[in-house]
Amino acid sequence: MEVSHYLRIDRDSALPLAVQVAQQLRWLIVRGQASVGDRLPPVRQLADELGINMHTVRAAYQELSKAGLITSRPGTGTTVAAYDPERLSDSVADIPSFTIGVIVPSLEEFYTPMLEAIEDTLQGGPTMLVVCNTREDSTKAAWFVDQLVARGTDGIILIAQDQHDPSGAPIPRIPAFPPIVVVDWPTAPDPVVFFDMEGAGHQAAAHLIEHGHERIGVITPPMAQPSVADTHTGIHQAYGDASLTLQSEHVAHVPDFSTQSGIEGGEQLLGLDPPPTAILALGDQLAIGVIQAANRHGLNIPTDLALASFGDIAVAPYLNPPLTTVHQDAAAAGTAATQMLLQLINDEPPDATRISLPANLITRRSCGCPTEPIPSQ
Repeated sequence: MEVSHYLRIDRDSALPLAVQVAQQLRWLIVRGQASVGDRLPPVRQLADELGINMHTVRAAYQELSKAGLITSRPGTGTTVAAYDPERLSDSVADIPSFTIGVIVPSLEEFYTPMLEAIEDTLQGGPTMLVVCNTREDSTKAAWFVDQLVARGTDGIILIAQDQHDPSGAPIPRIPAFPPIVVVDWPTAPDPVVFFDMEGAGHQAAAHLIEHGHERIGVITPPMAQPSVADTHTGIHQAYGDASLTLQSEHVAHVPDFSTQSGIEGGEQLLGLDPPPTAILALGDQLAIGVIQAANRHGLNIPTDLALASFGDIAVAPYLNPPLTTVHQDAAAAGTAATQMLLQLINDEPPDATRISLPANLITRRSCGCPTEPIPSQ
């Protein structure tokens, strides 16, 4: 793999030339521009291409070798190695970069107030925010962690990533350095900020049961998704309290929290004979899809079908009908995570390393409750 055309040397920089070469090669390897087994240019060739001394290139290669990023053997040359994330983090200089990385599973509306709160908490300081979107691909989480580490990021906020890959291995790999605060992933190691989704699931299911519904459909993303298992635990507790059992055919499994998944889950449940009298969607975007599916079936919400969900995104009160949903204070989670991370970056003991945020049911017309007037904005 030819990487030399990516490299640039700044002779006027205070940064030593060997460090410049090593930093750029480190980034190219972690970014995937140079893959495991690829050969790097011989020392003399790279020195000639960059117009620098051979000893400078050799020193850069030695630094990368210490970090486990490359291997050099007589006769085979210098090749890219399968690096160890812990050795990678050890190889990065412990000097401030004034950047914080945030890794989110998507840019859905639920995460907007969380990102805004993180940004607001950083206002007034020298730190810049870098947002990485995995697009619901859990394998990208570890990749982004490694990239942020390679760039010398001061700290990382990791939001709602899947806990395991298909082989069962934990994702992402969380290095010891830099400090990482996890959000909305209750089983992650401390420090972590999460929502009480067990209580949320209990509140939402119990409320639909109180309305007299015994045949409730549940639309759920995979159980490996952070907090989904806790939500199911709360739902089953509410059923048990009412001496009811959630039937397996009333659970629609969908791939993610998107509106399209809500449509698909809604179609599956409404196609049952008899269909459920209420649906509990595990996310507001899913619930929006259910509204569309109900419209296709000529059903009125809440007269023919009650609906409740989780998240309380900004449009929830303005939907037709306004959506009953469990409020998760995403902004509070973003603020708490950022404050905790800043304390860790500054080597200060955080006020807490495990914060559970309450979730509160907001009743509106979609479940059959009267809707309070929406305040003017």
